[in-house]
Amino acid sequence: MSATVYGVVKGGITLYMDMSASEKDSYIVELIDSEDRVYGTKYTSFAGSSSCYIYNGSVRDTVSFVVPESVEIKKVKITPTNSDPFMIEWTGVPESRGSGIMLKFYDATSDSMGGPTDIERHLYKWMFDIKVTNMGNDTLSFNTKEFMLKDTVGWVYSYRSGLLGETKKLLPGESIRFPLEFNGIGEFSRPSELIFRDLTMNIEAWI
Repeated sequence: MSATVYGVVKGGITLYMDMSASEKDSYIVELIDSEDRVYGTKYTSFAGSSSCYIYNGSVRDTVSFVVPESVEIKKVKITPTNSDPFMIEWTGVPESRGSGIMLKFYDATSDSMGGPTDIERHLYKWMFDIKVTNMGNDTLSFNTKEFMLKDTVGWVYSYRSGLLGETKKLLPGESIRFPLEFNGIGEFSRPSELIFRDLTMNIEAWI
């Protein structure tokens, strides 16, 4: 048996994982975090369940896990009923590296900007939970205004349009995890990429 993970969406403390398995067999899916703690689903997946779709000998499935905030997942464990268990390296946290910088993406949420006019109520703000790590040998200084957001039609938005950014400094090897906000986003815009200097991170599968 083999399996593929296509993407992960987060809703509160619940992770929804889109995956497929190559055989019509029941299987148990578990997540393992960086401290080797195990998180299981509430049920055993099997062909014919309401979350499964069967095509050409494979099963497409969506499984969910309740995972506390700030937990970092490192592996997916698949245990089939009729064969040996195996591991898949976790790709639920997109990561990009370049020019001595590592950028990780954990989560994204959106909400209407509200306001007194109909137009403002149809504009959205997106909040991204990200981490920047200084992989270089010198102090890294950057401003949150350097981040940009591209949607699926190619439109690029700047950080908190019209507002000043925040300067952050990191020593070599130091990391900082912080919220990154973009506002004035169109109601039908779907985020596709986070851009920071020469780094471009595709986040479309995790939104």
